Amino acid sequence: DLDGFWANLAAGRESIGAYPDARRADSRRFIATFTDVPEADVRFSPGGYLEAVDGFDYGFFQLSPREASLMDPNQRLFLEACWEAIEDAGYGGGRLKGTRTGVYLGYADWPVYGQYITKKHPSLVQAAGAGNTPSLIASRIAYLLDLHGPAFLVDTACSSSLVAIHLACRAILGGECDAAIAGGVKVCLMPVEGVFEMGIESSRRQTRAFDDDSDGTVWGEGTVAFLLKPLSKALADRDRIYAVIKGSAINQDGASVGITAPNATAQEDVLARAWEDAGIDPATITYIETHGTGTRLGDPIEIDGIQRAFERFTDRKQFCAVGSVKANVGHLDSAAGAAGIAKAIAALVHKRLPPA
Repeated sequence: DLDGFWANLAAGRESIGAYPDARRADSRRFIATFTDVPEADVRFSPGGYLEAVDGFDYGFFQLSPREASLMDPNQRLFLEACWEAIEDAGYGGGRLKGTRTGVYLGYADWPVYGQYITKKHPSLVQAAGAGNTPSLIASRIAYLLDLHGPAFLVDTACSSSLVAIHLACRAILGGECDAAIAGGVKVCLMPVEGVFEMGIESSRRQTRAFDDDSDGTVWGEGTVAFLLKPLSKALADRDRIYAVIKGSAINQDGASVGITAPNATAQEDVLARAWEDAGIDPATITYIETHGTGTRLGDPIEIDGIQRAFERFTDRKQFCAVGSVKANVGHLDSAAGAAGIAKAIAALVHKRLPPA
């Protein structure tokens, strides 16, 4: 929850380490079943891992044991996160049932769990269809909670959960829904060393955003869900309000040095438009939670974009801090942006900037 997350951030705790023992044993047994590789020879990449991803109260969510076991852990974890967000907001007990509440999920991953079922239990493939179709993660939330707003998945790679939150806010402002659940989820089911890597991994097995000595990132996993509604309605309903989203903007890099490489000019533009949409003076900003992957290509470009955006409005220097939650939990891929927002909200609640 937010308090536990903040405790780790405030202490500067780095939740990055070896793949948990129990999950390692499961993965090795699976690999040994379908390859000639001995279990002892399988190595896993370090990361910001959850201790377990297989615990799930299927009865609470009115699911059968078999249906729950065939559901991708990403579905199960995001369902739990949504429920916790709803209860934390004071809307448990079916209070959202039948409402025009939307579900906007940032998710970008291969359907790995479905592939496991195909290999291990081919007779269950048809039964496992709904539980392993990515777009149905959002639909299942709406189905189980009887929500009548839009429900869909957003896949824009690492920005997926941020774009999902942006779209949710726009949908509320546009009258497509009265409230929205938005966030992201990422589970690393088989992080075999040397297989599921993209060439941006840190040789030091650490993520050190904006550090001259950093040479890459470390992957992590987790899930974040927010309940969003108009401020006027939240005040009228006497809701507990953690933070206010004043504005947002999205764009695309266009041409750059490579399709996965960022573009400083595009980042400058999206920041300036977000500040304009929020109606704020950029010179009053004192902190930016960045993407900050720790890569030698991405970090300098991001800082350049931020600096250019500020220079449009002020000539002040050294007044805005920057940070990245990836130094604590790793790169959560499609859920990375939502994790960054959670960190920024926690800092606002506690009126303190954590060390990373």
